[in-house]
Amino acid sequence: MKLIVSSLAIALATSAVSAAPPPPVEPAPAAVQQSPKDQRPSEERLALARRFLALAMPEDRTLQDMRDFSQQVVAAAAIEEDESASDQDWTKKYIDRVLVKAAPIIRDHMLSIREATAFVYAREFSPAELQDMIAFAQTPAGEHYWAREHFIDLDPSIVAQGRLMREAMAPVYLEVRKELCQEATAKRIAAGDKKAKCPLSEPETAAG
Repeated sequence: MKLIVSSLAIALATSAVSAAPPPPVEPAPAAVQQSPKDQRPSEERLALARRFLALAMPEDRTLQDMRDFSQQVVAAAAIEEDESASDQDWTKKYIDRVLVKAAPIIRDHMLSIREATAFVYAREFSPAELQDMIAFAQTPAGEHYWAREHFIDLDPSIVAQGRLMREAMAPVYLEVRKELCQEATAKRIAAGDKKAKCPLSEPETAAG
């Protein structure tokens, strides 16, 4: 459920700064043979899973979580892209307006998403595990954890460190691309293409 909320929030925040349409969703095959994981869990496990979700991910918090998480995604993007304050302000207004207009749609779909999530939890965790999860969710620490868990990775200090790691890895990406390009070029030359060249071997390209 938190992944759904986070994904929706990220999609919402992204749509605010990009006009590119989302990729089309491929239709599911007409007939798919069920795997053991698709089989219905026991009613005991389903009841426990639903109880856990009610504690850890209250329905009345979904919209607020989406709004808060979207705004934090925007803040993280601002760090990455060095966005202006006016751009950030416009994006926040966009997010709030979309959530107001889409609230009935979100509430309607979250009912089926919550039930699908309960099935997944019931398949993944044993009754004893679900009971332990319920017990934890009922503690102050558990309540705090589930309320904030999907916000932690977007803390500005973590986002900044992630950016530094990606920048440090950039030369590795280029090095591997160059190696693969040279290997492909060598194969073309061996096959008779004497004019084959790897564009990444050019000094100005390699430097970029």
